[in-house]
Amino acid sequence: MRHLPTIRRTRDQIDQDVINYANCKKCNEPLRNNNIIRDKPKMCAVCRGEEVGGNSEIRIICKKLNNQNIPLSKDEMMFEDDPLAYKEIDNGRYFPKPIEVSFGVSPLNDVMKPNDNPNLKNGSASTGVRYTYKKERI
Repeated sequence: MRHLPTIRRTRDQIDQDVINYANCKKCNEPLRNNNIIRDKPKMCAVCRGEEVGGNSEIRIICKKLNNQNIPLSKDEMMFEDDPLAYKEIDNGRYFPKPIEVSFGVSPLNDVMKPNDNPNLKNGSASTGVRYTYKKERI
């Protein structure tokens, strides 16, 4: 088996790579420090998440719309109640329905016939009936 040749670099070249690849290749923000020397451009976690996420065209449109500062009209600045709401009498109490909890009873219980023999037999399955395995007590 042949080994690949190793790339020999001087300390100055390694230091220059550390400086060159210390920032994100998209947003140019500084990357977190790590013990592994970077030998190619990397992305920060935010840019990587944006790159991996789908619907990039929709995301770009939404970002443009969020960055636009749209002034609100006078109608949007004021909220008026409905005049019918003033006439409405709202002094009643609200009684929530209690949560229905089923205690192990299924709607299938009405459809199924009752079991005549609740005790399962022990023995062989060669007769075509499934039997349970009875463990011995210690």
